[in-house]
Amino acid sequence: MIVGMDPGNYETKIVTPYGAFQTLSCLGEYRELKIDKEYGKEDIFYEFKGEKGFAAKLALKESLFKRQMAGDSKAHEDALIRILIALHRFTDDNDFDIVVNQPIVKHKQDKTKIVDMIQGKHVIKVNGKTKTMRINKISVAPEGAISYWALEKPNKLERIIDVGSGTVNAATILDGEFIDLESFTLTFGANSEEVYDIKNLATAIIAKATIKGWKKTDHIRVCGGIAELVAPLLSQYFAKAIVIKPKIRVGTVLKILQPTFANAVGCYELASELYG
Repeated sequence: MIVGMDPGNYETKIVTPYGAFQTLSCLGEYRELKIDKEYGKEDIFYEFKGEKGFAAKLALKESLFKRQMAGDSKAHEDALIRILIALHRFTDDNDFDIVVNQPIVKHKQDKTKIVDMIQGKHVIKVNGKTKTMRINKISVAPEGAISYWALEKPNKLERIIDVGSGTVNAATILDGEFIDLESFTLTFGANSEEVYDIKNLATAIIAKATIKGWKKTDHIRVCGGIAELVAPLLSQYFAKAIVIKPKIRVGTVLKILQPTFANAVGCYELASELYG
C-alpha cells in the first residue's frame, strides 16, 4: 500500500488510497489502571519492543510523563511509534511504501537516520491486536516544501508556510525546484511556550521571511493546523497569502481536506509518483 505520512508533534496525519486520517501524537508511560471501563477509539494501549505505553487521548489523561517531542527532527523512536500506530489503526495492509516528512533545517542531516529507522519489519500491538508490518520503500521529504505536491495549479514561484505545533517550515519553490537559500525553519510553533499568541507567531514568520528575500507581492500558501487563523495575519503584509485546501480522490469521490493535511497529501502524491 502507498502511504503519505506526517507524524507531527501534536497530531499524526496519514493519507492512503482509502482516505485521510489523523490521531493525536502524544505518547506516555504505561501503568495498570484500577478500573475497567469502556475506552474510546483515541484511547490507545500499545506495546513495542517489549515495552508498553499509552498513546493519544489515553496518554494525555493517564500518563504522568507525556511525550510530545517537538523540534527540528523526526529521527527518534517516538516518531516511529506514531507511524506504526497510525498504520495499525487506519490500514488493513501489512506491506507499505511510504513518503514521510522531516523539518527542512535537518532534512539532509537526518534523512538517512530516518530511512534506517523506519524501513524494514516491525511488530506492534495496539489495543490487544498484534500486527506485523513491513515497510519496503521509504523516502523522506522536506516538511512544508512537500505541500507543493498538494497544489492543483502552482505558480512559477510559490512560497509555502507550514505552521506546525513545534516548528514553522517555510519553503520557496521556483519552477518546481526547492530553493534552499530562501527557505527556513523556525524551531517554535503554534504550541510553543515561546509564542504567546498567534499575532506574535505571524510577526516572527514575516520578519524571518523578509530577511530571506520574500516580497510583499509573492504568492504565499499557508498550511498546518492553525493555517486559517494565521493566514489573515500574514496577509496584512503578504497580500496574496491564502490557505491550502488539499484534495484527495477516494474511489470516484474528490474530498477537500483541512489545511493540516497538506503535508500528508503532498507525501501521498509524491509516493504515488515514486511507487505507483
